[in-house]
Amino acid sequence: MKFTTKFLATAALAVATVIPSAQAKVQYTYNAVERNVMLQAWQLANSLGAYAGKDMTLGQFFTALSKLPYANKLSLHIEPNGQLQTTINISEILDFAKQYCVADDKGNIDFYNHACVHVLTIVAIRNAMSANNIAQYYDVAYLYQQAAATKNRKNLKALEKYKITSFNDIQASQETLDQLQLSDILRQNYNIHLIPNKKVSK
Repeated sequence: MKFTTKFLATAALAVATVIPSAQAKVQYTYNAVERNVMLQAWQLANSLGAYAGKDMTLGQFFTALSKLPYANKLSLHIEPNGQLQTTINISEILDFAKQYCVADDKGNIDFYNHACVHVLTIVAIRNAMSANNIAQYYDVAYLYQQAAATKNRKNLKALEKYKITSFNDIQASQETLDQLQLSDILRQNYNIHLIPNKKVSK
């Protein structure tokens, strides 16, 4: 299976609101997409925060990540030879980061306004996953679940040969996980120790 990463530009919705910034005492106008980016970033932060100082299985982490629509705009292309190509598009998150989470003239980033610390963590997580084939296993499980929910028989047939129908099916040793940049991000940002899924006899 081939994995590629593609970031596609999307137009923001025109719906807007005003949210005061307590720290800077400046009003920012966020459109609907930007509000959703922040909400999803906070959602992941809360989910991961519940595991602070604890072990978190790979399946538990992937389940938390899978709840974020903007971090999971995955598409599946089936080549004539049966090879699979998955494409990830996180343009809404990247556009938000470019708009609100850029460094100033001194190289400083305001991590605390606009939920930037959490938004940039999503970007870091997705980049770290793309740098390792762990993303392929995540994509297969995620796309299989989507295909099952929508009864997409073509995709189900293409994906079922990998025998990964759940995030809990993904197997990786502790040694492998410890070497992942993803594990470093979770440890440094949330004090989470990423551990393997429990093997289940089928």
